[in-house]
Amino acid sequence: MYTKLSQSRTSYIEYLQREKTTLANKKEFFQKASKTNSPSSFLSEYQLYNSEYDREHTPYANEIAMMTAISNGDLDAYLKAAEYSTQQSLGQLSTSFSKSLEYQCVIGISLFARATIRGGVDPYIAYNLNDLFLQRISECNDVDSFLAVMEHALHTFIDEVNNFKKSDSTPAYIEKAKQYIRNHISKPFSIQDIADSLDISKEHLMRQFHRYTGYTISKSIHHERIHAAQNMLIFSDFSIGQISNYLQYPSQSYFGRIFKEIVGCTPREFQRRNHLSTF
Repeated sequence: MYTKLSQSRTSYIEYLQREKTTLANKKEFFQKASKTNSPSSFLSEYQLYNSEYDREHTPYANEIAMMTAISNGDLDAYLKAAEYSTQQSLGQLSTSFSKSLEYQCVIGISLFARATIRGGVDPYIAYNLNDLFLQRISECNDVDSFLAVMEHALHTFIDEVNNFKKSDSTPAYIEKAKQYIRNHISKPFSIQDIADSLDISKEHLMRQFHRYTGYTISKSIHHERIHAAQNMLIFSDFSIGQISNYLQYPSQSYFGRIFKEIVGCTPREFQRRNHLSTF
């Protein structure tokens, strides 16, 4: 599998090198075309330009093949379809090479997320992954860093689909328990409260939850709350203490310990690396 991924990366880099050679002509075209007021005339000129330089977009059917592969959790099928795409043109989205690459990655990750939802993954999970990977893309500044994020995103989304397939036979009350946790991350509740909402015994719920998910309910609660904390640290200006209180942790130090166990760094370190300033 690693060999196939390496081959796909090599093909994509070769494609990018070919695209670089077209930028000078592309800039000249847009400088001339920008003087054209009519959208239809602009489109006609652009189509003529692509024809002249033998630039053919990847067929829509191939895009469908790639997205279907992700929806099916099939990495091999995706890499095969992606290999064909690099022999075509993914489209020049900017006269700046780095911007064009960034836009391609943004579009790709957004398509990954939607294909994952079609594969059955909870939209809440898919959209949050989408947001986090787009933030990673915004921090990239060279081809290797862009490709590293895209490869990580590809594996993550496909893994989510395959994890969903494995849990497809999970009893409905287990999924409802997960949803209860997501809906109450900022409220105080107990495992007994979850069991009562499902009209089953606490002991049975705890046993079956661990059986079907591989982890305890308490661990699931922590993961959901820490995931929410990550988003708040990135997108909000709340203090770590405020976030800790909002997510019902008894103390900031306890929150920090759980956060580090799950994320691998302290909340302050995570915030320093990822926070987006508000304007």
